[in-house]
Amino acid sequence: MNTLEESILQFIQSYTQSKQPFEFFIKEGEIVHQPNLPKDLIDVRIPLSNELKYLYENFRIHGPVREDNHQLDGVDIDLGNNVLYLYAPDRLLKRQSGYRWIDKEGQYDEDPSWNPHWIVIADIDSNPIVVDSSLTNSPVFASYEGGELFSVSDSLARFFDALSVVLQVSHAFNGEIIDDETFEVKSEYVDQLEKRLEILLGKDHTDNLLDYLSIREK
Repeated sequence: MNTLEESILQFIQSYTQSKQPFEFFIKEGEIVHQPNLPKDLIDVRIPLSNELKYLYENFRIHGPVREDNHQLDGVDIDLGNNVLYLYAPDRLLKRQSGYRWIDKEGQYDEDPSWNPHWIVIADIDSNPIVVDSSLTNSPVFASYEGGELFSVSDSLARFFDALSVVLQVSHAFNGEIIDDETFEVKSEYVDQLEKRLEILLGKDHTDNLLDYLSIREK
């Protein structure tokens, strides 16, 4: 298994190879290896695991800047059939709103049903990607519209490995993964992706991830 550093570096390489520029940004979002970043970017109320600390202290995640100079909260990762929104560390506290913290007429109260160690690090169409910072290796979960969490990877490292695989296979198809006649995801794309992910994640995690990415239902 790759180390976390190796997994993130491979992910960045795959992301850089496949990303497309957006004309309406005056500065593109970026994910770059930059060791020893400031440790005070993230609010102390967020209990980071060692893996999340390593990610945010050694990799710069910077949202793009629009023409009106508004900087977005994270970086879009085009996964072929969906776009994953990976949050910048200085926006992490804000992005926990609606999960750990609930807005009640301007007052933010903690949701007692939400484990404070469940850290939302990204989403797809507001469906969150969650790291459990209390567990070994920082396993990754997902959820639909605030429903129950389901597991997509037993570690943060493998999650980034899985994202790399999705990006690489999509790139091999030149991003053309939808059948022009059926408007369904191409079966050959699904087959290639499924085979590679099962080697990496196992069947259950692969089924959950492909369903979450709207590539194939369980």
